[in-house]
Amino acid sequence: MQFVSALIKMGKTLHQTDEPTQISSNKPFSKPISFQIFSTALVALGSAFFIFLSIYKSDGKLVYTLDDPYIHLAVAENILNGTFGINSGEFSSPSSSIIWPYLLAILLKLGVGELSPLAYSFPMGLASIWILSGWVWESTEKHFGRARQVAFFLLPLLLALCLNAFGLPMTGMEHSTHVFSSLLLLWGLARLSEGKGDTYVIAVYVGIFLCATIRFEGLALAFLGIGGLCLLKRWRDALANFTIIASALAIYATYMNAHGLPFFPSSVLTKSELAVSASQGDLFDNLGDSISHLKPFLLKKWRMVLLFFSVYAAAGIIFANKTGRKYRIILAICTIAILAHIIGGKYGFFNRYQVYVVGISIFSLATAIRAGLRFRNGLATFAFTAIVLGYVSDRYSGSLLDIPKASENIYQQQYQMGRFVKEYFPERVAVNDLGWVSFKNDLYVLDLWGLGSEEARKLRNNDVWKPDDLESISRRHSVVFAMIYREWIPDVPKNWEHVATLETSQITSASPFVFFYLMDLTKRKEMENALERFSETLPEGATLHMVSREADTL
Repeated sequence: MQFVSALIKMGKTLHQTDEPTQISSNKPFSKPISFQIFSTALVALGSAFFIFLSIYKSDGKLVYTLDDPYIHLAVAENILNGTFGINSGEFSSPSSSIIWPYLLAILLKLGVGELSPLAYSFPMGLASIWILSGWVWESTEKHFGRARQVAFFLLPLLLALCLNAFGLPMTGMEHSTHVFSSLLLLWGLARLSEGKGDTYVIAVYVGIFLCATIRFEGLALAFLGIGGLCLLKRWRDALANFTIIASALAIYATYMNAHGLPFFPSSVLTKSELAVSASQGDLFDNLGDSISHLKPFLLKKWRMVLLFFSVYAAAGIIFANKTGRKYRIILAICTIAILAHIIGGKYGFFNRYQVYVVGISIFSLATAIRAGLRFRNGLATFAFTAIVLGYVSDRYSGSLLDIPKASENIYQQQYQMGRFVKEYFPERVAVNDLGWVSFKNDLYVLDLWGLGSEEARKLRNNDVWKPDDLESISRRHSVVFAMIYREWIPDVPKNWEHVATLETSQITSASPFVFFYLMDLTKRKEMENALERFSETLPEGATLHMVSREADTL
């Protein structure tokens, strides 16, 4: 009961300021909760608008802007059937998160279906903007002077764009929850730094646990959060949090090891050189190489942007005024977390990988201003804040129109590939983009890219398949046909017969062309008939090119 009572108290205090404002409290522009409501309503309406556009572009169907959510949904399906992986009875680790597939499995069990990812990402996006907007307004509005009213209406849009709040929910991934957990952790620690009551420690517990389990990149901030509890002399809370996440990681590692899988998921090992190095015991050697090449490494724009925030946060530690010194721990945590992402983090992939660290960066910016690192002139402080947020938001604003186009792209390509396997030619298939093909499909799917097959990941040497290895693994799994990108697998076995090519738009798909190959040539006529029927049902923007036996054009 005490825990429930503390939760209720925390909900009531989410919008409380840390110190009396210098502006008369009867002015609406002085109240953080007014700013939070306006910011959150803007994000809710904007997100809903882009969700509607995406559904409209996909013939009335909710299709996410990436194929990846359907990988997690396929894993969630198999969790309910007793297997962790893409295929029933074959364990694999394609998910980049420890708990995300289990969260989806809960909603699948409740009958939410394909809406499950959005059922998490949409409210998590709103909760993120609620926390960040409240902290930014508390920290800055009394220093904006006469620019306060302009800031009240301008900053919500800039904050929403900086968090990619309109586009991130429609990716259907765990990144919205990662952003929320990062901000919740920092917000809870900031309140504890101010000497607020134990109510706020709940936010730290939830934030640390989610950071550590929702994405592997979150482990850095989780351990930094534990370090922050130690610096605040909250030893029991630090020990409790360490025990909780260490236990969670130990259980996960034991489960993976019991099924012959590495600690890091296949999705991490295929995308992160640092993760591969860590799994092979060469982490420090590769870190040394990264640091030795730091100058060209930092020339990429996102890294330069994040470096600015880390420097500003560090300056906030040094130049904090008397009342701002209590925020030094938060600024130190933000500085280290940002630097960690600069060195080992990923960027891009439809503007999702770096969003959490952008949220951390903006939190650190507001905290540094709160601690005293600001201009004496209110207009100058506002201009500086708006320019910084405007520059960051510009990195995302250009891709807003791509949100519905990306949904349409996935609908034209991966969704149709899934339809072909499940409705027209239900046979064992090999792919290198497996989301929609594996979701709601009881037949075997061989993932040649290695996310859904540890065997395939190990065989694929330096991202290149040897034709003999392709032939061997396909035969072992009795694969009948393949749907692949030639750019990813240019050298296929000679006995694979090119039957057709699906041509679509290209926004988030890796290629506009999907090549259909037949391995079991006794099924040639059957596959041709299926393809002809399938081609008549394709949506606008998707075209199927049949290939004659005598020619392999396109």
